[in-house]
Amino acid sequence: MAGHPEEAAISLVLKAVTFNAVAVAAGMAMLHFMALPEQVASAPAEVAVSIPEVPPPPDGGSVITTRRMGPHHVVEARLSGPGATPVSLALVVDTGASVLVLPASLREQLGFDDVHLSDGLAQTARGTVRMKRGRLARIELGGPEFPAVQHDVDVAFIDDSSLGGMALLGMSFLGRYQVTIDDSRNRITLVERP
Repeated sequence: MAGHPEEAAISLVLKAVTFNAVAVAAGMAMLHFMALPEQVASAPAEVAVSIPEVPPPPDGGSVITTRRMGPHHVVEARLSGPGATPVSLALVVDTGASVLVLPASLREQLGFDDVHLSDGLAQTARGTVRMKRGRLARIELGGPEFPAVQHDVDVAFIDDSSLGGMALLGMSFLGRYQVTIDDSRNRITLVERP
């Protein structure tokens, strides 16, 4: 290339294009080619790429649309405790949390009392805090067509002020799936582990 000044190297990086499975896994496809200067001058200014909708994953997987809270993904969930009425709640996807973490103010609404809970301590970014630990009867993410549903999911209730108004979708739920987080499309894909 250095010996042929009439040639120019052009590299196009097409992000989030699903040419093949490798491109999907890598999140981008790279195309390198050599062009003569007159070809560069006549090349189109933009490359238009249409990104097709990704179908739901095979084997009963779920694609869950998220919304963003800064760098974090937030999902809508329906939680059921020992009480009869499910509670709808926004959860921050947090792979660093070992269990699903909820504010203590939701205990009663979900039907938990002292019979259903045990005392414990939790290590948080703000230090060690007291918690009540129990099990949710059911948690559901996603719409009616391809929901992600799990039963008997460990949950920790922590004082509301220690959580800063957030609830966390931790590994007691996420660990049951192969999880793929797609930042560019704001969605997570969950495929249940065998």
